Amino acid sequence: MLSFLSWYVISLFSGIVTFPIVFRFLRFLPDRGYSSSRAMGLLIWGYIYWILNILGILENNLGGVVFSFLVVLVVGLLICRKTYGVELKSWISSQKKLILAVEILFLVMFAFWAIVRAANPDVAYTEKPMELAFINSILRSPSFPPADPWLSGYSISYYYFGYIMVALFARLAGTTGGVTFNLAISMWFALAGIGAYGLIYNLFSAWQKHRRKHLNGEPPGGRAIAWAFLGPFYLTIVSNLEGFLEILHRRGLFWVRNSDGTWQSSFWKWLDINDLNQNPALPFSWIPERATGGWTWWRASRVLQDYTISNMPVEIIDEFPFFSFLLSDLHPHVLAIPFGLLAILLSLNLFLGRNQSLGFTRIFDLIKKPFFWLAAIALGGMAFLNIWDFPIFVGVFVLAYVYTLVRDQGWKTQWIWEFLKLGISLGLAGFVLYLPFFLSFASQAGGLIPSGVYVTRGVHFWIMFGSLLVPICIYLVQLLRHDWSVNILQIGGKIAFWIMLGLSLLSGFVALIAVNLTRFESWFLEKPWGSTVLIQGLLNWAKRFTFGDQNGIAIIAEAIVRRLQYPGTWVTLLIMMVFVWGLLVEFSRKSFSNSTTDTTSPDAPSPHPFVLILVLAGIGLTLFPEFFYLIDQFGNRMNTIFKFYYQAWILWGIAAAYSSVLIWNFFRTRLSVFVRILWSIVFLMGLAYPIFMLPERTNSFNPDTWTLDGDVYVEKYLPDDAPALRWLMDVDYGVIAEAVGPAYSSSGHGRVSVHTGLPTVLGWDNHERQWRGGSIEIGNRAFDIQTLYEVRDWEVARDILRQYSIKYVYVGSLERSSYRVSEQKFIDHLTLIYQNPGVSIYQVPDYSVFPDTANP
Repeated sequence: MLSFLSWYVISLFSGIVTFPIVFRFLRFLPDRGYSSSRAMGLLIWGYIYWILNILGILENNLGGVVFSFLVVLVVGLLICRKTYGVELKSWISSQKKLILAVEILFLVMFAFWAIVRAANPDVAYTEKPMELAFINSILRSPSFPPADPWLSGYSISYYYFGYIMVALFARLAGTTGGVTFNLAISMWFALAGIGAYGLIYNLFSAWQKHRRKHLNGEPPGGRAIAWAFLGPFYLTIVSNLEGFLEILHRRGLFWVRNSDGTWQSSFWKWLDINDLNQNPALPFSWIPERATGGWTWWRASRVLQDYTISNMPVEIIDEFPFFSFLLSDLHPHVLAIPFGLLAILLSLNLFLGRNQSLGFTRIFDLIKKPFFWLAAIALGGMAFLNIWDFPIFVGVFVLAYVYTLVRDQGWKTQWIWEFLKLGISLGLAGFVLYLPFFLSFASQAGGLIPSGVYVTRGVHFWIMFGSLLVPICIYLVQLLRHDWSVNILQIGGKIAFWIMLGLSLLSGFVALIAVNLTRFESWFLEKPWGSTVLIQGLLNWAKRFTFGDQNGIAIIAEAIVRRLQYPGTWVTLLIMMVFVWGLLVEFSRKSFSNSTTDTTSPDAPSPHPFVLILVLAGIGLTLFPEFFYLIDQFGNRMNTIFKFYYQAWILWGIAAAYSSVLIWNFFRTRLSVFVRILWSIVFLMGLAYPIFMLPERTNSFNPDTWTLDGDVYVEKYLPDDAPALRWLMDVDYGVIAEAVGPAYSSSGHGRVSVHTGLPTVLGWDNHERQWRGGSIEIGNRAFDIQTLYEVRDWEVARDILRQYSIKYVYVGSLERSSYRVSEQKFIDHLTLIYQNPGVSIYQVPDYSVFPDTANP
């Protein structure tokens, strides 16, 4: 309880000291950025702490954490002292209900998810050990960049900004790694909630203001403070429709029992979702449960299914926020959520302010704008948080900027240059601000490749996004009905047609290049330059598309057939593009034609175009993988779908929440009752997953022990390791040797580095290959560690200890079961510094006095 209160108080004060900053720069938002002040505070505080540590100005300790916080406080006080103090006090006095709503929402969501984690606290399985290793490594590293806990001698080659933010709270509150982990996922759940709340509040309030200006004071329907709660609901609670399908499946619907006692279903077979294509458990029930046991709640993150040219299934990850929080992996895509919402909020401020925050004609003018650098810190930080998000949110920001130009001045071809100029400027500024990270980061991405035979079935797409697409599509139809013009469909149709045609032709052209490279591979290899890195790289790239088959034309033909056989996804996105592009053009045309006569519109722009930009960005993110995917070590679309769909959910979640507000408040038609019934049904279907899967994940909130300490499982399952790991938390920093083994193993490979923050020679090697784009840095580490434990020759062992600067050697049950440990050499030549019945820890002498040949 004390740890929870400490984290809450720290988050509260970080928001308070940062609010003057957001109040100053987000002045065009109705809430003046209050809902984003915690996220902005974490971002600025974390950035100052990181960059000053990188530059050697601060040390990685409590003093550095406090100093960085005081810098943020001083900046806030200076802003208050100048011109905004009186205005800020007046705003606070008039917005007490809003402030109270945000604070209650944050506290309730933080406390609720802390209870969820207290019912299932173990920091074990999936990616949790990796994430805890990062947190503990950042806390233990003597300097920055922090050491890679699973590859001694190297710094972290991953986007670790979120873990620095978590470490700030851990350091200030004094919480252990296991408690820190569970409080962090709980707090990020709350940060995401108030971020979504703020966006819907600002969008709804902007629409209210627009209606007052343009409808002669007609009072708007609903209250923004109340209706904004749909924001966190849609972003963090509403889920995909797989949970609803689990209910139907468990009830035995669409299953038929044959005379021989077996069950079959043409519907579930056609649906083709793993587990759901197997007969349900008997007796039938309304409560989802697997006939074969296992995690029922897991399947919702694996709805999509790809097939190779030989019809071999390929599992695709399609997480959504509630699943991520339920899983509670503290992964970068989760840590980035509040800051992605912050980026959207900055874009909305720019949009509502009609570029008053950023108007410029020359790049030199741009870099003198304080708002530009605030945006650069926030958007550049997205790369450091989750690098996939950087171009996405820069794109949204720049689209919002360019649309305001079109809205106010009409379409000009020079806006294309303005788009590129701002986008490149923000990209470069973000790169420079976070340069130390980019210099130490090695990506596994290896370019683009056509998706080919990989295609998303429409039924899977709608199961994944149906709970969001239904309100969005209703919203688009209502906007089209309100501003009906054949011209909208004509313009939107032309733009959508050329986009689809361009992507199709580009994908086909690149596919033909890949096919011909594979076809003439032998010809290339016969040439003197055939063995060059460039040619070999191109041939390997081509084989990824053709699956190594020289008959690549058959693959292109199969790709076309599958797209015609399963048109649901691309047809859905095509229709949505027609509507969105047509409406955007229509809104910009009307705004420009009214701008010279309507003196009120500059003060009250409609937020509809901004929401349409979010919808359009989501369309782009889900359409792209139908044509191309990013090359990585997975060798398929899995990671591209995962990353792009996740951000599409963020964008469409906000759009769906806003659409829902309007469905209940403003859209008045003869079909209103039907539309609201449809909305309600789909909304409840989207709640099926959290309603049924939360109790399963938490054992119906009936744990053996209520605790936020994620390390309790170590006490239970590794009783000898637990006291040894606690003891290692107080020793001097240094490299530790422990058993090397596979990732995700139930034995707990990497456990020592995970729970102590001490770097080990090699942890999960498959992760290191992903982070570094290869295995060059890994070298022979696994073999060397095996040799260290098994060899009897002291000189061989000594050379390995020197090579990796090993300070501690850990010998526990896992080491003894993994290797034929020859422990006598450690007993004879090293210092036994800790021992219990199952664990012995040896310390290596200082290498400066380590004799070359004699015993130490």
